[in-house]
Amino acid sequence: MSEVRDDEGNREILAARTENGLEYIVIDACNDQLLLARIQNRLRATITGIERTSNKVTKRQSVLSGFYNRVFRRGR
Repeated sequence: MSEVRDDEGNREILAARTENGLEYIVIDACNDQLLLARIQNRLRATITGIERTSNKVTKRQSVLSGFYNRVFRRGR
């Protein structure tokens, strides 16, 4: 379902937990504000997790950059 996108490349359909289990929701056709709020909260949590992971990668890149700069500068 993730390949279903609008003209701007945004996903049209998202999975959401409902009273009936996991359902696929067409965002533009959904009129359930509570369901949309749950989807938004899940997306925000995902974004937060991705940002934390990205920050961890950035820190590691910084450590490695400093290490390589020290090693190669001394070797000259």
